[in-house]
Amino acid sequence: MFPSSGSSDFDLRFNLFGIPVQVTPMFWLMAVILGLPYLQEAGPLALVTWVGVVFISILVHELGHALAARSVGHHPAIQLTYFGGLAYFQQFRLTPWRLVYISAAGPAAGYALYLLCYNLAIYGYIPVSMTVQQLVTVNFYWTIFNLLPVYPLDGGQILLGLTQALLPRFSPQITHGLGAIVAAIIAIFAFRSGDIFLVVMFAMFAMLNIQMLQSRRMW
Repeated sequence: MFPSSGSSDFDLRFNLFGIPVQVTPMFWLMAVILGLPYLQEAGPLALVTWVGVVFISILVHELGHALAARSVGHHPAIQLTYFGGLAYFQQFRLTPWRLVYISAAGPAAGYALYLLCYNLAIYGYIPVSMTVQQLVTVNFYWTIFNLLPVYPLDGGQILLGLTQALLPRFSPQITHGLGAIVAAIIAIFAFRSGDIFLVVMFAMFAMLNIQMLQSRRMW
Protein backbone atom coordinates (compact mmCIF):
# COMPACT_ATOMS: atom_id res chain seq x y z
CA MET A 1 0.00 0.00 0.00
CA PHE A 2 2.88 2.30 -0.81
CA PRO A 3 3.05 4.61 -3.82
CA SER A 4 4.78 3.27 -6.89
CA SER A 5 8.44 4.23 -7.23
CA GLY A 6 8.34 4.66 -11.00
CA SER A 7 9.16 2.49 -13.98
CA SER A 8 11.85 1.79 -16.57
CA ASP A 9 12.22 0.08 -19.94
CA PHE A 10 13.79 -2.90 -18.17
CA ASP A 11 10.74 -3.71 -16.07
CA LEU A 12 8.87 -6.98 -16.55
CA ARG A 13 5.15 -6.28 -16.93
CA PHE A 14 2.15 -8.60 -17.08
CA ASN A 15 -1.40 -8.98 -15.76
CA LEU A 16 -2.42 -11.59 -13.19
CA PHE A 17 -6.16 -12.12 -12.61
CA GLY A 18 -6.70 -8.71 -14.17
CA ILE A 19 -4.21 -7.00 -11.83
CA PRO A 20 -1.22 -5.17 -13.39
CA VAL A 21 2.15 -6.46 -12.17
CA GLN A 22 5.48 -4.65 -12.53
CA VAL A 23 8.79 -6.32 -11.65
CA THR A 24 11.75 -3.95 -11.46
CA PRO A 25 15.40 -4.92 -12.08
CA MET A 26 16.16 -4.11 -8.44
CA PHE A 27 13.89 -6.95 -7.36
CA TRP A 28 15.99 -9.48 -9.28
CA LEU A 29 19.17 -7.96 -7.87
CA MET A 30 17.83 -8.20 -4.33
CA ALA A 31 16.81 -11.84 -4.85
CA VAL A 32 20.24 -12.73 -6.26
CA ILE A 33 22.08 -11.03 -3.38
CA LEU A 34 19.97 -12.86 -0.80
CA GLY A 35 20.58 -16.13 -2.64
CA LEU A 36 24.37 -15.90 -2.89
CA PRO A 37 24.85 -18.51 -0.11
CA TYR A 38 23.04 -21.03 -2.35
CA LEU A 39 25.45 -20.21 -5.18
CA GLN A 40 28.43 -20.87 -2.95
CA GLU A 41 27.02 -24.07 -1.43
CA ALA A 42 25.12 -25.74 -4.29
CA GLY A 43 25.96 -23.94 -7.53
CA PRO A 44 24.19 -21.75 -10.12
CA LEU A 45 21.07 -23.94 -10.46
CA ALA A 46 20.33 -23.57 -6.75
CA LEU A 47 20.60 -19.78 -7.09
CA VAL A 48 18.22 -19.75 -10.07
CA THR A 49 15.77 -21.91 -8.10
CA TRP A 50 16.02 -19.53 -5.16
CA VAL A 51 15.27 -16.48 -7.31
CA GLY A 52 12.21 -18.25 -8.75
CA VAL A 53 10.99 -19.18 -5.26
CA VAL A 54 11.39 -15.61 -4.02
CA PHE A 55 9.53 -14.31 -7.08
CA ILE A 56 6.60 -16.72 -6.63
CA SER A 57 6.41 -16.23 -2.87
CA ILE A 58 6.39 -12.44 -2.88
CA LEU A 59 4.02 -12.35 -5.85
CA VAL A 60 1.54 -14.62 -4.01
CA HIS A 61 1.84 -12.44 -0.91
CA GLU A 62 1.13 -9.23 -2.83
CA LEU A 63 -1.63 -10.91 -4.80
CA GLY A 64 -3.36 -11.60 -1.49
CA HIS A 65 -3.31 -7.86 -0.71
CA ALA A 66 -4.42 -6.94 -4.22
CA LEU A 67 -7.34 -9.37 -4.39
CA ALA A 68 -8.54 -8.24 -0.97
CA ALA A 69 -8.32 -4.59 -2.04
CA ARG A 70 -10.24 -5.32 -5.23
CA SER A 71 -12.94 -7.17 -3.29
CA VAL A 72 -13.82 -3.94 -1.45
CA GLY A 73 -13.86 -1.74 -4.54
CA HIS A 74 -10.27 -0.64 -5.08
CA HIS A 75 -8.24 -0.94 -8.29
CA PRO A 76 -4.88 -2.33 -7.18
CA ALA A 77 -1.59 -2.89 -8.94
CA ILE A 78 1.46 -4.87 -7.82
CA GLN A 79 5.09 -3.84 -7.91
CA LEU A 80 8.04 -6.06 -6.98
CA THR A 81 11.07 -4.00 -6.10
CA TYR A 82 14.26 -3.89 -4.01
CA PHE A 83 12.68 -4.34 -0.56
CA GLY A 84 10.23 -7.01 -1.71
CA GLY A 85 6.83 -6.11 -3.06
CA LEU A 86 3.89 -3.80 -2.66
CA ALA A 87 0.26 -3.69 -3.66
CA TYR A 88 -0.85 -0.11 -4.11
CA PHE A 89 -4.09 1.66 -4.92
CA GLN A 90 -5.93 4.91 -4.31
CA GLN A 91 -6.92 4.68 -0.66
CA PHE A 92 -10.41 6.14 -0.90
CA ARG A 93 -12.99 4.68 1.52
CA LEU A 94 -10.20 2.86 3.36
CA THR A 95 -11.79 2.37 6.77
CA PRO A 96 -9.75 0.98 9.69
CA TRP A 97 -11.30 -2.47 9.38
CA ARG A 98 -10.69 -2.54 5.63
CA LEU A 99 -7.07 -1.66 6.32
CA VAL A 100 -6.85 -4.62 8.70
CA TYR A 101 -8.51 -6.92 6.16
CA ILE A 102 -6.31 -5.89 3.23
CA SER A 103 -3.13 -5.91 5.31
CA ALA A 104 -3.82 -9.37 6.74
CA ALA A 105 -4.63 -10.86 3.33
CA GLY A 106 -1.00 -10.83 2.18
CA PRO A 107 0.41 -12.89 5.07
CA ALA A 108 -2.64 -15.15 4.85
CA ALA A 109 -1.89 -15.88 1.18
CA GLY A 110 1.77 -16.59 1.93
CA TYR A 111 0.90 -18.84 4.84
CA ALA A 112 -1.60 -20.72 2.67
CA LEU A 113 1.18 -21.37 0.14
CA TYR A 114 3.42 -22.57 2.97
CA LEU A 115 0.73 -24.97 4.24
CA LEU A 116 0.05 -26.26 0.72
CA CYS A 117 3.71 -27.02 -0.04
CA TYR A 118 4.39 -28.42 3.42
CA ASN A 119 1.44 -30.80 3.44
CA LEU A 120 1.94 -31.95 -0.16
CA ALA A 121 5.53 -32.82 0.74
CA ILE A 122 4.74 -34.41 4.11
CA TYR A 123 2.06 -36.69 2.67
CA GLY A 124 4.16 -37.66 -0.32
CA TYR A 125 2.19 -35.96 -3.08
CA ILE A 126 5.30 -34.13 -4.28
CA PRO A 127 9.01 -34.98 -3.81
CA VAL A 128 10.88 -33.09 -1.12
CA SER A 129 13.16 -31.19 -3.48
CA MET A 130 15.26 -28.10 -2.87
CA THR A 131 12.52 -26.02 -4.51
CA VAL A 132 9.86 -27.33 -2.13
CA GLN A 133 12.13 -26.82 0.88
CA GLN A 134 12.79 -23.25 -0.20
CA LEU A 135 9.09 -22.56 -0.79
CA VAL A 136 8.23 -23.86 2.68
CA THR A 137 11.04 -21.93 4.37
CA VAL A 138 10.55 -18.64 2.53
CA ASN A 139 6.78 -18.50 2.98
CA PHE A 140 6.90 -19.48 6.65
CA TYR A 141 9.50 -16.88 7.61
CA TRP A 142 8.22 -14.23 5.19
CA THR A 143 4.81 -14.48 6.87
CA ILE A 144 6.32 -14.07 10.35
CA PHE A 145 8.53 -11.22 9.15
CA ASN A 146 5.61 -9.30 7.67
CA LEU A 147 3.50 -9.68 10.81
CA LEU A 148 6.05 -7.86 12.96
CA PRO A 149 4.33 -4.79 14.50
CA VAL A 150 6.58 -2.41 12.59
CA TYR A 151 4.97 0.14 10.28
CA PRO A 152 4.98 -0.06 7.23
CA LEU A 153 5.11 -3.87 7.37
CA ASP A 154 1.77 -5.68 7.33
CA GLY A 155 1.86 -6.16 11.10
CA GLY A 156 2.27 -2.42 11.54
CA GLN A 157 -0.57 -1.74 9.10
CA ILE A 158 -2.80 -4.17 11.00
CA LEU A 159 -1.88 -2.48 14.28
CA LEU A 160 -2.66 0.91 12.74
CA GLY A 161 -6.09 -0.26 11.59
CA LEU A 162 -6.92 -1.86 14.94
CA THR A 163 -5.88 1.18 16.95
CA GLN A 164 -7.72 3.52 14.58
CA ALA A 165 -10.86 1.47 15.17
CA LEU A 166 -10.50 0.87 18.91
CA LEU A 167 -8.23 3.63 20.25
CA PRO A 168 -8.34 6.37 17.60
CA ARG A 169 -6.98 9.08 19.91
CA PHE A 170 -3.78 7.14 20.61
CA SER A 171 -3.43 5.29 17.32
CA PRO A 172 -0.37 7.15 15.94
CA GLN A 173 1.49 7.03 19.26
CA ILE A 174 0.88 3.29 19.71
CA THR A 175 1.57 2.32 16.10
CA HIS A 176 4.65 4.42 15.44
CA GLY A 177 6.02 4.33 18.97
CA LEU A 178 5.95 0.54 19.09
CA GLY A 179 7.14 0.35 15.49
CA ALA A 180 10.18 2.52 16.22
CA ILE A 181 11.10 0.50 19.32
CA VAL A 182 10.75 -2.92 17.69
CA ALA A 183 12.57 -1.80 14.53
CA ALA A 184 15.45 -0.36 16.56
CA ILE A 185 15.79 -3.55 18.62
CA ILE A 186 15.85 -5.72 15.49
CA ALA A 187 18.40 -3.40 13.84
CA ILE A 188 20.67 -3.70 16.90
CA PHE A 189 20.46 -7.50 16.97
CA ALA A 190 21.01 -7.62 13.20
CA PHE A 191 24.11 -5.45 13.59
CA ARG A 192 25.49 -7.75 16.28
CA SER A 193 24.93 -10.76 14.02
CA GLY A 194 26.46 -9.03 10.99
CA ASP A 195 23.30 -8.96 8.85
CA ILE A 196 23.78 -5.62 7.08
CA PHE A 197 20.65 -6.03 4.95
CA LEU A 198 18.41 -6.23 8.03
CA VAL A 199 20.35 -3.43 9.73
CA VAL A 200 19.66 -1.05 6.85
CA MET A 201 16.03 -2.12 6.47
CA PHE A 202 15.04 -1.83 10.13
CA ALA A 203 17.09 1.32 10.70
CA MET A 204 15.06 2.89 7.90
CA PHE A 205 11.83 1.59 9.45
CA ALA A 206 12.82 3.01 12.84
CA MET A 207 13.58 6.41 11.31
CA LEU A 208 10.29 6.38 9.39
CA ASN A 209 8.27 5.70 12.54
CA ILE A 210 10.14 8.37 14.49
CA GLN A 211 9.45 10.86 11.69
CA MET A 212 5.77 9.90 11.73
CA LEU A 213 5.64 10.52 15.48
CA GLN A 214 7.40 13.86 15.14
CA SER A 215 5.10 15.01 12.33
CA ARG A 216 2.12 14.07 14.47
CA ARG A 217 3.39 16.18 17.36
CA MET A 218 3.80 19.17 15.05
CA TRP A 219 0.05 19.14 14.55
